[in-house]
Amino acid sequence: MATAAKPRPLSSETVAWPPVRAFTDNSELDLLVACCAHSSGYAHADRIRELLSSPLDWERMLRLVDHHRLVPQVYGTLSACSHLVPTRQLDALRSRYRENARNALWFTAELQRVLSYLESAGIPALPYKGPVLAKTLYGEVTQRQFNDLDILIRPADVPRAKAALLALGYPCSPELRPQQEPAYIASGCGYVFHSPAGRNLLDLQWRILPRFYSIDFDVADFLKRADEIDLETQSMEDARPRPSECITGAMRCREAAVEHSPRRKPWVESETLPSPGGARDHGLGCRMRTLRAEDLLLVLCVHAAKHVWIQLSWLCDIAQLANSQPLDWNAIQDEACRLGIERIVSLNLLLARKLFRSALPPQIQRRPQEDPSTNVLADEILRIIERSTHYNTESIPYFRLMMRLRERWQDQARLLWRLVFTPSVSEWSTVRLPKSLQPLYRLVRLSRLAKRLRTRHFYVPVRRLLSNDGGPGRQVL
Repeated sequence: MATAAKPRPLSSETVAWPPVRAFTDNSELDLLVACCAHSSGYAHADRIRELLSSPLDWERMLRLVDHHRLVPQVYGTLSACSHLVPTRQLDALRSRYRENARNALWFTAELQRVLSYLESAGIPALPYKGPVLAKTLYGEVTQRQFNDLDILIRPADVPRAKAALLALGYPCSPELRPQQEPAYIASGCGYVFHSPAGRNLLDLQWRILPRFYSIDFDVADFLKRADEIDLETQSMEDARPRPSECITGAMRCREAAVEHSPRRKPWVESETLPSPGGARDHGLGCRMRTLRAEDLLLVLCVHAAKHVWIQLSWLCDIAQLANSQPLDWNAIQDEACRLGIERIVSLNLLLARKLFRSALPPQIQRRPQEDPSTNVLADEILRIIERSTHYNTESIPYFRLMMRLRERWQDQARLLWRLVFTPSVSEWSTVRLPKSLQPLYRLVRLSRLAKRLRTRHFYVPVRRLLSNDGGPGRQVL
């Protein structure tokens, strides 16, 4: 990404934008969106009071809060209108808020322990979601929901980093044979690690997305231009989401983590786990490196697209980043063009605008006119968000959507080619081939895909797989 370009502020020009998206016959989702919207003043407050005064299914509201992972935002807004919220539901939100704060403190301390261990092994690492994203966007690690740690490393460092985390007490998956690991590093994106506190607590990634998505970020460049963040943590004295006296230093953070571990499992002090170099871990303080803001925006956009925007929290993060950070939109546009993700970026920012009134740079304001499919896709994604259900990411409609999100036919063709011919863990576990016959796994993959296409559940004519004609009666396309 170019760094010499002069940052361009958001344009003060106004365009005729519609009001915040209202969902027909879905007051609960309307309230959820209103609690996260970037609006102020009497009109927005009146809108929230109007929704709270209307008939609401509060059990459904709580399910939506959980599904979209927006407990801190919703509790922060509704606690200011507590006289309009039923006591039982407000207590339920407060309980969720406190549990999220406990989890955030535990993960923050654990992140410091893991990074210290990797650093002692000489492995550069870059956390980019979890506590660092919460601190970057919302000022406190407790003001965003997350349930794991995401750490980026260079592909060349994967074997050493994996060994270091295993020594730290983190078993990982998938479990691969030694001859399979190079192929997995070449095509996959990360290992998932577990601990005594729970499963899937740490993602060690050397690529943002699996290779078949054909969005080839360079982790080495991320590391070169990373920013530094001061990761202080919030006090747990009061569960209300308000500014509080920060707790500084690694030991204070760990003391909070001892008390507030997510599953109430005993805290294992890092001194009991020798580092690879034999030195004792003495903590990192609260400063660590993370993605710079422009890289972060692009990463958040492709992450939301990969998961079909089924959680509003991802769009809320993008809206908060666009509004709170002085972004270099020239550099963002240049890098998005290089990666072939201009449509994905503009779609995310357009959705954030429609839902949360976030700001739009001039480049994105022009995009719907230059690429009419952006508005079409936005309307389809809004219907997916309104359903608030999980999406089958192994279905043909999903892969058709992933192709439609790319503006260049070369990227669409590359995605399809890699999807069809890149073996995965499923192929390796189905058929065991010696190292000399590893290239035959492409044929195994092709035969398995053909078998799935022949089944009643997955069969779709090839012309429909590759066509771009959508319709309101279809699931997505």
